[in-house]
Amino acid sequence: ESQRVYDDSGTKANLFATIGPDTEGGIVLSAHTDVVPVDGQEWDSDPFSVTMKRGRLYGRGTSDMKSFPALFLSMLPQFLTADLHIPVHLALSYDEEVGCLGAPQLIALIKSLGISPSAVIIGEPTEMKVINRHKGVFRFSTTANGLEAHSAYPDRGVSAIFHAADTIHFLNDLSKDLRTRADGIGSFDPPYHTLQVGTLSGGTAANIVPRKCTFGWEVRLIPGGDIHTLVLAPLEHYLDEEVRPLMHKISSHASIRTETVIQIPGLGPEEIPDAENLGRELSGDNGPTGAISFGTE
Repeated sequence: ESQRVYDDSGTKANLFATIGPDTEGGIVLSAHTDVVPVDGQEWDSDPFSVTMKRGRLYGRGTSDMKSFPALFLSMLPQFLTADLHIPVHLALSYDEEVGCLGAPQLIALIKSLGISPSAVIIGEPTEMKVINRHKGVFRFSTTANGLEAHSAYPDRGVSAIFHAADTIHFLNDLSKDLRTRADGIGSFDPPYHTLQVGTLSGGTAANIVPRKCTFGWEVRLIPGGDIHTLVLAPLEHYLDEEVRPLMHKISSHASIRTETVIQIPGLGPEEIPDAENLGRELSGDNGPTGAISFGTE
């Protein structure tokens, strides 16, 4: 039995399928179907066709993560003929690479079906190491709206870029403070919360005080870290005390606001590590469990 859940455009879909008895528990094999772009990259082969060279498979997503769904789809004939005592669920999601956008719909579907799996195996590339925790990923867009003026009279305007730059400087200082605030598990690389600004755009010409500036930034928190307490509350306090008053001296319509783009909660170890133990049994990994700094479904 299988079901698809489409995005609003109807061009992308999650797929959820169940094989085996209609009982509680079972195992979910989870993967995403999208890959990162190839724009601006030079490939010796077609990135969207698998090429075998010197015992290796080359192609976009061969590791992350086309191989895993290919593996469990190749097992379907065996699953269908096996005398399964618990169900095996297959979960494929879209747009994981841009923020796990399909995962919430897939989770809602699983809940609506009354399915409570005992374990979920997500086939991310971990070199067959059992991973039981990952950082939370939070992505934001901050936009400063100022007042345009001729550069000959800059005091008549509100520079969106200058005020955005001041805010970025504050976030840079906050990123350094976050390194000392992490009290999580030390096996993360790096073993602390991180914050970085990745994009910046604004202005129309060098001789015009810029009216608008937008920058994109991201925070990755070790499980247990609270995004509001650690980042958003200090940021809003700084904006209220230092940035907005200066902007409003010139224009009451000037503003600076932050919008949440992506929220991927962190994953911590479970008290009863059934999934972890299953992963060890299947992989033969008897070493310490690992942690990753990227998010997953």
